[in-house]
Amino acid sequence: WSHIIGYKGDLNFSSIGNTYKNNYYWLLRMAPAVAGACLVPVAYLTMGQITSRKSAGILAASLVLLDLTFNTENRLILTDSFMFLFDGLAIYTSFVAWRLRPLSREWYIWLTLSGLCMACAVSVK
Repeated sequence: WSHIIGYKGDLNFSSIGNTYKNNYYWLLRMAPAVAGACLVPVAYLTMGQITSRKSAGILAASLVLLDLTFNTENRLILTDSFMFLFDGLAIYTSFVAWRLRPLSREWYIWLTLSGLCMACAVSVK
């Protein structure tokens, strides 16, 4: 991501409140914020797979959306929001595979996606 936006690693972000001549920092903050925002529909879809009730999905998505520590971490340049997103996707794909007929083609596809999401979550941290 930093290569795409042209950030060379020369800013050290030494103190809070400094002004920076290049505006790379807001682009660096955008990627974790988007990943954190994507976790809200993943929570909704996961609860839809578990319970098949819309109210449970809305409650889960609301809890993720309104969690203050989660929102604070998403605003910073951290990798935690990517890990949370990949963890949520791994849980979602696991529950999708759980509802499918074992040893079918779709079952293998969803289990492979689940393993890829788990591998991405581990590789982020």
